[in-house]
Amino acid sequence: AAETAGVTLVMKPSKAEASFLTTLRDTLAILDASGCPNVGLAVDLWSFSEELISLQSGTSVFERTKIVSVADQAKSISSCYERLPPGAGDLPLTGLLRLLFESGYRGEIEFDPVGQTVSSMGYEELLASLRHYVDDVQSELNVVEYNTRRSKKPLAMAEVFPR
Repeated sequence: AAETAGVTLVMKPSKAEASFLTTLRDTLAILDASGCPNVGLAVDLWSFSEELISLQSGTSVFERTKIVSVADQAKSISSCYERLPPGAGDLPLTGLLRLLFESGYRGEIEFDPVGQTVSSMGYEELLASLRHYVDDVQSELNVVEYNTRRSKKPLAMAEVFPR
């Protein structure tokens, strides 16, 4: 029914305590076995950056990805609930985004920082930090991405994140 309606569904693996899908590899196997072209993969860089790096030679992960969640983590913070703003931690997020863009990925990207650190920042500081990260990534990767789902006229990423 979803395919007929033009709806794309995604499967998002999670940490072992939260889901039966705990690896990108297992999720891809289920997606491949399903034979459903309108079911894709949601990749959480916070949870699966190491596995994504190990799978980088296999293009199926990139071809099946429909949305990417971006949040950073720091080895010095032990809480499994601290999803830092991109660039505030230790993950190679810009490199992972480069891999995705170079593979042809042009899907949605969501920023998903939550936790005590983010709560203590306040919205204005958080949004400014996200804006700064988006500017840096666009500059470094020479990417201008468009969002056509919410507007008749394509919006440059800079217009979506006004200063």
